[in-house]
Amino acid sequence: MTETGWNNYRLSDILILIGGGTPRTTNPDYWNGAIPWLSVADFNQGFRYVYSSEKTITPKAIEESSTTLLKKGQLIISARGTVGVIAQLGCDMAFNQSCYGITARENLTTNDFLYYILQYEVSRLKQITHGGVFDTITRDTFEQISVDLPPLPTQRAIAHILGSFDDKIELNHQMNETLEAIERAIFLSWFVDFDPVRSRAESRQPTGMDNETAKLFPNQFEDSEFGEIPAGWKIESFKKILQYSTERIGTEKATEYSATITGLTLRDERFNKQLSKSREKNKKIVNGDLVFGLSRKIVNFGLMKETIGSVSPVYEIFKVNREVYIPELLEMQIRYDMPNYIDILKPSAREGQAIDREYLLSKTILVPDMRVQKKFFQIYSTLQQKIASNEQQSRTLAQIRDALLPKLMSGEIHIDNNLF
Repeated sequence: MTETGWNNYRLSDILILIGGGTPRTTNPDYWNGAIPWLSVADFNQGFRYVYSSEKTITPKAIEESSTTLLKKGQLIISARGTVGVIAQLGCDMAFNQSCYGITARENLTTNDFLYYILQYEVSRLKQITHGGVFDTITRDTFEQISVDLPPLPTQRAIAHILGSFDDKIELNHQMNETLEAIERAIFLSWFVDFDPVRSRAESRQPTGMDNETAKLFPNQFEDSEFGEIPAGWKIESFKKILQYSTERIGTEKATEYSATITGLTLRDERFNKQLSKSREKNKKIVNGDLVFGLSRKIVNFGLMKETIGSVSPVYEIFKVNREVYIPELLEMQIRYDMPNYIDILKPSAREGQAIDREYLLSKTILVPDMRVQKKFFQIYSTLQQKIASNEQQSRTLAQIRDALLPKLMSGEIHIDNNLF
């Protein structure tokens, strides 16, 4: 007993475990319905709440299979493979057999407080796993862990305190999704649909645009190999825009480099081991460089967002001629046109690990007027600064929350229930 009124329970005494399942994949009547069907990948994102899933099922699948429908507010925990990932449902959802659904036992605890208990005990849950090929949390795991439980008013107060941090982190995440959606919407409007040009060609003021910005766009189109494009904009080959880079990282320590590239995951444990063994073979990249590569015949592509980094020699590094194209806009344009780059694989490349550099450089792309590019980059930079600020705030909030969690759960910090 930690404080007066705190009592010790086994985890299994304060929660109810619910099993999941997978509807028969060969039955089309079970899939692509309106009910989210969770797998671990859907909620292994570091957020408290999960609202959607990659796959969905139908009510018939619920009725005729072993999967179960969890209610909004109940919990889910990954029990096999990547064990101990916990989330709280933002809406009703079903789930597969690699997870347990969890609900609190009434009069002992609440789902909100139980979420934080499990986060507090997750390291012990991971230690008490079973299985040979996969680590597995079983029902017996919850029998072996005991917890100190405060009175319900204190539980609600603790959940409120910790929840306020997660709520703000969630809000920041939603704000950033909105900001990123604004970025994409402006990009599509200006550089794909040419809405400002169409408006000016019809003697209309472009929607949501001031006169100074509108005048940067032409008021007519001209024919090109891409069809109609804004008058004065050009079609150029990548040879004029990109310069191939062979610069190596030299003898610097591997730990001094980290590659953060939009759309690519280039730094992991295996990569760092490779880097430390043969640093001189890896290619050096700096902020604004474009990276192309292939993996299993799928084009990988990204823009370097940090000052310095390095990647494996299998990737092709290009420096952007900033007098022709702003790298951030070029990255968005290439990503939009990505289906046009599926043919840049070298025919002789084993397992598709290399691209045909010369063929890539011979491809053409629309080059907008630099004044329009700069205006877009001004808006883009403002949005990116807001996104970065929100992300930094969320990291700080998460650190404070994580520092408070053990102190609140152990009773080290006393909570005055009258404040909540």
